[in-house]
Amino acid sequence: MAVLEREVYEVGEAARLLGLHVRTLRNWLDGYTARGKLYRPVLREVATGSDLLTWGEFVEAGYLTEYRRVQKIPLPKIREYIETWRERLDAPYPPADRRPYAGPGPDLMDSAETQTGDTIMYRFRNGQLTMTPWAQEFYRKVDFEEDIARRIWPDGKDQLVVIDPQRAFGTPTVEGIRTEVLYEMFVAGDPVDEIAADYDLDRRAIEAAIRFESPRPKPETSASAA
Repeated sequence: MAVLEREVYEVGEAARLLGLHVRTLRNWLDGYTARGKLYRPVLREVATGSDLLTWGEFVEAGYLTEYRRVQKIPLPKIREYIETWRERLDAPYPPADRRPYAGPGPDLMDSAETQTGDTIMYRFRNGQLTMTPWAQEFYRKVDFEEDIARRIWPDGKDQLVVIDPQRAFGTPTVEGIRTEVLYEMFVAGDPVDEIAADYDLDRRAIEAAIRFESPRPKPETSASAA
């Protein structure tokens, strides 16, 4: 559990890595008020006002980003789902400190649905409880050890960039080298093969770092945070 509680990112850096608007991430962390209505936090049980994200909060933010951006699932549904799972499993970071699994039985479905019965994580298929495609899309990027999310492969495990809170202070790396360092050398005009030779890396590792650090897609606007 200690790794999940470790503060690893300032909110601006976390938003950059996730491709989010900073205000959106703040809203997810501590909630916000709009048109006189109070929206509760999603990633935290209660608002703290801290600009530092724990590793558990970062993993949950990645999970939430996948659902919001790719699946367009309404935020209130995800908030309800996470709160339900947090309470039933007594887990402060449910998507990060419980390895997802599937199998028959109503108890699993109860903990996988929102209180109103909307399936977010699992669905029944041929009498078995199976993970939804969008849940698989996120979890295939995460390495779990002893049911705890230990590291994330932001571009998928078939790529070389990894984010590990216990390596390089959580900054993205390839083969232990920070991607930002390799990208800066490339932008400065150093040929890819020379960078690879300098760090004794395969050319593919340099190319992966360049792709990752190249300008991200435009972050979602703060208006989509509700």
